[in-house]
Amino acid sequence: MTLDMRTVTTSLVITAVICVVLMASFWWQNRKRFEGLHLWLLVFLLHALGMILIALRGSVSDWASVVLASILLLAGTLLMYILFLKFIGEKKRQLPNYIILILLSLVQVYFTFIQPNLSARIFNFSAGVLIFTSQAAWSALYRVRSDLRPLTLGIGLVFSLECLISIVRMIDCLINTLHPTDFFQSGSVNVLSFIGYQTLLILLAYSLTLMFNKRLLWNIEKQEEKFSKIFYLSPNAINLTRLSDGVILEANESFYRASGYSREETLGKKTTDLHLWAREEERLQFVRDLARNGSVHSREFLFRIKTGGTLTGLFSAGIIEIDRVKYALTILTDISDRKKMEEELKAGRDYLEKMNNTLADALFVGKYPEQEFEYLNDAAVRLFGYSRQEIVGKSSLLLFPDEKGYHHSGAIFEETIAHQKSIVRFETTLKKKNGEIFPALLSAAFLEEKGAVVRFIIIVRDISEQKQNIEEIHKLNEKLESRVAERTEALSDMQMALLNLVDDLNESSREISSANKYLEEVNRELAAFSYSVSHDLRAPLRAIDGFSNALLEDYSDRLDAEGKIYLEKIQHAAQRMNLLIDDLLALSRVMKADFYRQNFDISEMVREIAADFQQQSPSGKLELVIQDGVTVNADQRMMRIVMTNLLDNARKFAGKQERPRVEFGSFVQNGDTVLFVRDNGVGFNMAYVHKIFEPFERLHRADAFPGTGVGLATVQRVIQRHNGRIWAEAEEGKGAVFYFTLGDSKCQNR
Repeated sequence: MTLDMRTVTTSLVITAVICVVLMASFWWQNRKRFEGLHLWLLVFLLHALGMILIALRGSVSDWASVVLASILLLAGTLLMYILFLKFIGEKKRQLPNYIILILLSLVQVYFTFIQPNLSARIFNFSAGVLIFTSQAAWSALYRVRSDLRPLTLGIGLVFSLECLISIVRMIDCLINTLHPTDFFQSGSVNVLSFIGYQTLLILLAYSLTLMFNKRLLWNIEKQEEKFSKIFYLSPNAINLTRLSDGVILEANESFYRASGYSREETLGKKTTDLHLWAREEERLQFVRDLARNGSVHSREFLFRIKTGGTLTGLFSAGIIEIDRVKYALTILTDISDRKKMEEELKAGRDYLEKMNNTLADALFVGKYPEQEFEYLNDAAVRLFGYSRQEIVGKSSLLLFPDEKGYHHSGAIFEETIAHQKSIVRFETTLKKKNGEIFPALLSAAFLEEKGAVVRFIIIVRDISEQKQNIEEIHKLNEKLESRVAERTEALSDMQMALLNLVDDLNESSREISSANKYLEEVNRELAAFSYSVSHDLRAPLRAIDGFSNALLEDYSDRLDAEGKIYLEKIQHAAQRMNLLIDDLLALSRVMKADFYRQNFDISEMVREIAADFQQQSPSGKLELVIQDGVTVNADQRMMRIVMTNLLDNARKFAGKQERPRVEFGSFVQNGDTVLFVRDNGVGFNMAYVHKIFEPFERLHRADAFPGTGVGLATVQRVIQRHNGRIWAEAEEGKGAVFYFTLGDSKCQNR
């Protein structure tokens, strides 16, 4: 039966509509996974609309059925190329293609209305399709990144076949000059071409769906690889625990280092078996909070390690679900050293606080040049009447009766700093909270960071009493002068009064001398004390060291042994602080696991493992075939784990056969030595091969073939540690074979 063009076109329209429906369904299911997927749906819509207009040729105008239909199909093809470039992450200017699309449209108009020519229109349309699909095919097969090429191979072949059909149509237009003017009578080549387009449209939809599904799997694998590295290389201790019974199923190297337990001692054990929690009530509270809230964040708990000691940990946990089983993913940060350092710093701060509060004078510390208070001692609270909350964060203007005194003090500060003096002392007038104004002696020192003054320390002494004494001396002098004047006038008549006056003057002189000496002594003590305090506060760590040393030297006979030890700890706190920080940084960089390659005979290892199996279950039915003399360069301890798991799996799944057989051997493929373990057991469906290396994935019932589901996942990680790869092949009822390589290791067959 001969197919006419109208029938084929109608079939192609139906196919295009079906593809639109399928792509719409695919878009709806994956619209949140892939950005721009709706534009791919638009590509199929444009093709469907173009084909519908072509099928209506003769029923609608030529503008719609010829020109608009061609533009829709070409625009859909160009959009498909642009979207494909976006999918593979390439950026390319499309201005030349836009110009080509416009030119093709104009040529189509010319050969439709000005000089009607069906062959020219077919040639022009096929050339446009060839230009756009050839670029897409080249990008899919050659320009794409090597890791994405397996994803784009199918759609690249579809693009290539579309190029081939376009070339055939163009050749037919050139060699066949007898094309009729009616499109539906255009000949067998066009009929076959449209059948080819119909097939390619189906293949395009299928390839596109397959490409996006492969990309999704590729993204999932990348995410799994990333999170696996985060888990195992994290400096924090991480473990995965089954929530129902507390059994530890996986942990990273940081967990083993922090707890002191090895991997063998940890996996499969409960946290209560290892006595990791120092306080049982904290563990019970944690379990309750985790079950109620689903997560616990940054809790401080005390944990017990293998040696019997304890560590303080910052603990966070969350619940995750794998195969409908709930697990707790916990993260522990060891903050023991930080807590110890904080306690030592607190002890130092408490010491300074006590020392400052023993001062009789008011002490303030503030920011410069803001002149905002950050600290004040008890004497300052008593003197001014303000609470600490009322002073801290406020400007020093609060203590002055007016802005004039405030600015005068600021000018003195600036002059002192400009002359690079460390201490300044001057008198000023200050105001208490109750409004009382009093004279004060103010001593100030300045602290620098990176060559700039950033802090000031002020000691304030109330000198009201001193001022009153000076005022009384002045009044006494005035009184004496008055008495001298009075007695001088009566000198001739009062000789005895003169003698009494001399005695009074001598007594006053002695009082004045005594008062002056007292004032001078007070000033000397104030100067010495102010310098000492300001010096110590500029260098707090030096102060701790100096006072501790002074106590040890001057009061050693009054201290017991424990007091001396405590003071020595304070004296060395500053030096140990840097060492503690270095240790913390060094601890955070320690992320290397134990891994040692060496040459050994893996065939001999397999025999040892097989012998152990025979001792455990000496049934004698199993036929074990081991290739002799296979040597590898690998971590021997880790490879024993690999071979034990693989041989145990092979033995287990072949055990129910009448003549169970397990084989170990190697061969060379593409320059790499491939090792394998083969059995004639129950095998498995290859449709699920991607699941066998995932943790806790099982392809058989647990009652038939017992196991935890983590063996092959463990094997895969060990192989990856060796920079190798592992894969499997199987057939249900006919057994399975596991192949693996060891990366850069040198394997030999003797």
